[in-house]
Amino acid sequence: MEITVELLKFNIKNLNNRKYTQSSFENVDLDQEFYGQIGQDRVFCLSNSTHIVKNIRVVNDSLMGDVEIIDNSLSKLISENINEYVFRPRILGYLEEDVVKVRQIISFDAVPRMEDSWFGLDEKVDHEPHNSISLITNNFKDFLKSEDNLEILSDFMNYNLTRMNPDFYSDTENNIEIMMSHKEVYDNCMMVMVSNTIEPSTLVNLVNDMISHYEEIEEYESCLVLSNYIKDFKKEVDYNE
Repeated sequence: MEITVELLKFNIKNLNNRKYTQSSFENVDLDQEFYGQIGQDRVFCLSNSTHIVKNIRVVNDSLMGDVEIIDNSLSKLISENINEYVFRPRILGYLEEDVVKVRQIISFDAVPRMEDSWFGLDEKVDHEPHNSISLITNNFKDFLKSEDNLEILSDFMNYNLTRMNPDFYSDTENNIEIMMSHKEVYDNCMMVMVSNTIEPSTLVNLVNDMISHYEEIEEYESCLVLSNYIKDFKKEVDYNE
């Protein structure tokens, strides 16, 4: 499997308040192939490679490349959910003001789209809620990530993030489905954290997953907060299962 993708957007400041320009790569040889793995939350290891990025070139204001998916058990996460990932460089470099200067490219990794530091920046949509249900949903979303409740959400995100990692399992190949289920839940958490809008069903399913988790580990105070939260939300939007 081989696809052409955008690897970077030039001249756009990302969510980390940094930007790349064509000159960012003037000291790097792009005429070579780079391996990559899933995620950038751990040290790159060649044995964890899931793809190869090659034919890297500048097209207008983007750095483009061709991604060849390697046929192994780890790469199934990408090949079966290719639209859920973007491919970004892992680099060594420095900043000149807000512009990244690259000294070395280590890899081009597959990053879950909702964890991308450019997530949402190219969306040309009106993010203002257009109806009362949207407004209520987003108010409840903001309550869930408020200072009083953020720890509950953050701990749950970290729980799922750990179980998305192939290194968590002694037999990765037989746990792909479990890893994907944790990824789906984690993505819903990210939607609460960074998205401007969210569907009521997504919010309900996420909170139900959180309640089940905290019941399992016997953190009943968190369960009570979440149960009251989702009960009020369903009443406000007249939600039907």
